[in-house]
Amino acid sequence: MACSSSSSSGQAAPTVEQQLLQWAAAEAPPEGLMPFFELIAERADSTERQRYQSVYLGLVLNQAAGWEAYSRAVDPGSAALLDYKLGKENPHRHLYADALQHYYETRQLRYAFDFTAIDTNGREVRLSDLDDKVLYIDTWASWCPPCMQQLPYLQQLARDFAGERDFLIVTISFDRSQQAWLKALSRQESFPNILPLYVEGGMDSDYGALYAISSIPSYALLGRGRRVMDMSAPKPAEDSLRGMIKMALSEE
Repeated sequence: MACSSSSSSGQAAPTVEQQLLQWAAAEAPPEGLMPFFELIAERADSTERQRYQSVYLGLVLNQAAGWEAYSRAVDPGSAALLDYKLGKENPHRHLYADALQHYYETRQLRYAFDFTAIDTNGREVRLSDLDDKVLYIDTWASWCPPCMQQLPYLQQLARDFAGERDFLIVTISFDRSQQAWLKALSRQESFPNILPLYVEGGMDSDYGALYAISSIPSYALLGRGRRVMDMSAPKPAEDSLRGMIKMALSEE
């Protein structure tokens, strides 16, 4: 007797995560979280709709691979609205509850978004290239007096942590041109643990938008792997910053 193949062609059905990613790949870039949430309601089986929507919210809040654009669209109102629509008795709330609680408490996602900048040699540097470091990010410009007033304190911070190989200060310039930035750097002392970078467009750049920078100087502290410690970190002169850096360095 001949053996016949199964009508299912032997291929496993996509997981919920895979199915959601397939649907998302066919959609235009998101302007918010709700449109795709509603699309799931239209496409998912009625018995599975709540689970699919819960998985979606978890993927977005946890910044899962493939969901970066949706994660960037998160804001407190949209996250709360999706949670409200899923209901207090949602049996799948555990799929996103921890990440949502973190967001409610901090108003920040767990990981800093990746971006690309230019170093002093004109080479592109991605923030993810520095994932093995604890990073203190200083966003500044040479035309900004408050930024320049903080420079001596930033340099002292570099001296204080000169022996910590896992700590790096990253300065992101919002100068109006690379030439202006390089000229400003030429008048400053250089340090092995300060990495100067430049982004085109200043506050209108992708970096400015991702990090919601509306004024400078602006400071952020990231743990290894771009884990957010504080997206509104203390100024370099503040003693509390040193304690936060030491805590970040002590964490694996």
